[in-house]
Amino acid sequence: MNFNFLGKEFNIFQLLLLSIIGIYCIGLLIHVMEVDAAQYASISLQMLEENSFLQIKHRHFDYLDKPPLLFWLSALSMGIFGVSDFAYKLPSVLALLLSLFSIYKFSRLFYDKKTSEYAVLILGTCQAFFIISHDCRTDNLLIGFSCLAIWKLISYLLYKKNIDLIIGFVAIGFAMLAKGPLGIVFPLFAVGSYILGTRNIKLFFDWKWLIGIPIIALLLFPMCVGLYQQHGTDGLKFYFWTQSFGRITGDSEWTNDLGYFYFVHTFMWSFLPWIILFIIAFIHQIKNIKNLKEYASLGGFVFTFIALSFSRFKLSHYIYIVAPFAAIMTAHYIRNFIEEKKHETLFLNIQKIISIILVLGIALITVFVFFEFNFITILLLLFMGILFFMIQNNKIVKNNMVYYSVIAMIFANGILNTFFYPQLLKYQAHSEVTFYIQEKNIPVEQLIAFRTYGHSLSFYLNTIVDYKASSLEIKDKLQQQNELWLYTNEEGLQDLNLHHVSYTIEKELEHHDVTYMSLDFLNPKTRKNILKKVYLIHLKKEI
Repeated sequence: MNFNFLGKEFNIFQLLLLSIIGIYCIGLLIHVMEVDAAQYASISLQMLEENSFLQIKHRHFDYLDKPPLLFWLSALSMGIFGVSDFAYKLPSVLALLLSLFSIYKFSRLFYDKKTSEYAVLILGTCQAFFIISHDCRTDNLLIGFSCLAIWKLISYLLYKKNIDLIIGFVAIGFAMLAKGPLGIVFPLFAVGSYILGTRNIKLFFDWKWLIGIPIIALLLFPMCVGLYQQHGTDGLKFYFWTQSFGRITGDSEWTNDLGYFYFVHTFMWSFLPWIILFIIAFIHQIKNIKNLKEYASLGGFVFTFIALSFSRFKLSHYIYIVAPFAAIMTAHYIRNFIEEKKHETLFLNIQKIISIILVLGIALITVFVFFEFNFITILLLLFMGILFFMIQNNKIVKNNMVYYSVIAMIFANGILNTFFYPQLLKYQAHSEVTFYIQEKNIPVEQLIAFRTYGHSLSFYLNTIVDYKASSLEIKDKLQQQNELWLYTNEEGLQDLNLHHVSYTIEKELEHHDVTYMSLDFLNPKTRKNILKKVYLIHLKKEI
């Protein structure tokens, strides 16, 4: 079914994919969230300004936590487009589009075009992908380059084209630059599963696999030089062992003891609205394991899920890496065991129920939490209404569970990206205060963060904001500069009062860690009780 839009003809898949990308693009304009995304943005900014790409610094201190690829690409983007939310996030969103393209091409190796289109739509609209399309972290790059590596390496096994092998190993190198050794582990889970499934064990001993060693080594070399210069052999050990495998063996100090089953419920909500279809598809794959067209999706999902579950430190976004495998399995099941066997009505009704609950739930929560709509949201509602009308008047599209659910997710996340998140971020005072500082032309060289700090302070003010923890340090600084501006909290005011430091409150703000939403925060009646007061205050040297 084709549609004419602005003089160009689009089929329903293209129209929906463009709508998904449109929601991603709106997410590019959402302010960065504390803590991780804002921290990575400020590190990228410092890398750009200091022209230091091998030795990574954070607030002028040595940084050893994440590999450098996200910082390199975001710094390059900001160098081209200027320092902004858009520039920081652009490489990460492009990585998501790379994963969609790679999953389409990979699935076409084994399945028909419609299955591949379904896989792209399912992956692109699972809630995990909408989240990381605006809250950008290193996982975006890991997912994108891992998907590219899996597609190219398995394509090599099928067609023996050396270019596929080279591109596959280049993609692994970039995945390792994004997330460490996990960048090679996850693709190898999928490729190894495919080889085991074909029962052609001799593929493991193809001498051309050795080509990957110099390719990966060459790509990792600049990073390794920087690690050694900055941290010595400890830096190399941290990258190749402690950061990843050390979380399983106990060598890493990072642990939060969330249990082996933490990722079960995390994946269930992150793969909405497709989770019920996936569970059925997964069970079907297990039951028919001897007759699968490809084993990469099932093996990649299972082995990756198990490996991550054994980690002693878990965060919800770690499990997003399995979403591409789940999307392919779900698409294959829908296409071959629901549509072809005419079992659509039951599953269509299930997806409609899930979709309606999600859309109404998000819309009602948004209105309840913030009590207002803006112009962009109204335009989005109008656009979605037209799209929904087009679908409802086309029997083929209306009765398709994939298209119906995709529309619902575009609609729901359109509300989130155009209204909910922008309103939510008004309570992230670390960024809000920077806009006030810029509006009032307050000199940033006189600004100090006192007893509280947010990475977005440095990012949005385009400078590394100094931090002090003692009022005695503030006194000394005031003697040197005669005038200071402090961004502080209640404890900071108490400290200044205790040491008889005079100040004038310029701006009072309410702050909440927006990535940790609770019912008390979402409820307007109880929100005031958990908001923290922060202040922009002015100090002058007493004469």
